[in-house]
Amino acid sequence: MRHTKAELCQMIQGYQAASPAAPAAPVTPAAPAAPKRKPVKASKPTANERLEARMQRESSRKREAMLAKVDEKCRKVVDASTGEQAEAFAERKEVYVAPTEYRAKRDDKAKLNGLRGLTPEDAARRDALLREREALEQALLADFEGFEDSPF
Repeated sequence: MRHTKAELCQMIQGYQAASPAAPAAPVTPAAPAAPKRKPVKASKPTANERLEARMQRESSRKREAMLAKVDEKCRKVVDASTGEQAEAFAERKEVYVAPTEYRAKRDDKAKLNGLRGLTPEDAARRDALLREREALEQALLADFEGFEDSPF
């Protein structure tokens, strides 16, 4: 069933006339739209801020590495049964030594080694000789105190 253009137009107009008219809604003016704002970009860090951030990261890495190194040095392998120095073919276990004890031992060794390249025994002998020499010098100076006022 084919209709011509004129017949289709009459059918559409007849349909519109037959439908009841809907009550017209009051037209309210639209509220003006808020102006669009551009998104605010975060400011880029300055050169000084970047430098500070980098230095902070490096210092935290160095600190973590130092703590790991100290922790590694504070661990000690001992005999599992006695807790003393581990011997060959004996069961062993790892013991944690407090860092202060490790540091104290290290500092004592540094005090003992006055000159680099000396063994601890040689350094102890040298320190004893130096103390003895100082004591002799003090004794000699005490003997000659009266001669300071001498005219000759």
